[in-house]
Amino acid sequence: MVARRCHPTKGFAVRPGWHVSPKPEAPHLTGDSRSPSSYSGRACDFFAERSNPATMTAPRTQIKEPTLTRSALAAMPCSPLVAALCVANKSIYHQLCGVECYDMARDVRTFAGGMPVVAHPPCRSWSAFCAHQAKPMPGEKDLGPLCVEWLRKCGGVLEHPAHSRLFAATGLPLPGRRDGALWSIEVLQSWWDGHLGTQKKTWLCFAHVSPADVHYPLTLRGNGGDKRLWQYMPRSFRSATCRHLAEWLVTVSRTANVQDD
Repeated sequence: MVARRCHPTKGFAVRPGWHVSPKPEAPHLTGDSRSPSSYSGRACDFFAERSNPATMTAPRTQIKEPTLTRSALAAMPCSPLVAALCVANKSIYHQLCGVECYDMARDVRTFAGGMPVVAHPPCRSWSAFCAHQAKPMPGEKDLGPLCVEWLRKCGGVLEHPAHSRLFAATGLPLPGRRDGALWSIEVLQSWWDGHLGTQKKTWLCFAHVSPADVHYPLTLRGNGGDKRLWQYMPRSFRSATCRHLAEWLVTVSRTANVQDD
């Protein structure tokens, strides 16, 4: 496969996948005052661009969530146990030590409590922007209030997209506010290494966790470009939690102490 790049030129429309050729030649444009090479120079490999919005060069098969090495797993604390609720079947949480994962194969409704939680309830039914066009599975929306109930009882952290309607529906405090043992903040997932670059504003609600025990890996980044990155990002990556954020959430949840609140 020939590596190609997209070179937008001022005054010309960018059409991914048009005028793609292995050489800077465009015989059908001969005689035009515009150079044929300028057209082929703007040729773009449509699939390569979609697979890596940052560089627009890597094939889709090269984009994989990094796995944890044995040495990294051995260095991670494995206690106390943490329950990761409503995670994907191939989530990075399955690789973390001391994490009990509840995915579609292991119904979250069978969770019996007894350990802090990292809750990722399905968000499409609660989204402030796309809930009207979502097509959730039967009973999927009910998992949100269920995760909130376990959060209140067991402590830990709940993650949902910014402006999620789940917060108002279940009485969770909005970012910057506190309600007893519950408090919330708004973060950008781009703060954590391993994310594909979009800001991805997220609300986190903590329960029975001291704010003094929470340290944020703030990373500065440039503004703009999110719309294009999000447009060409594979769907599987839009809702995925990167490895460093998952590790951070598990570490924070382990500090939950229900008895002291």
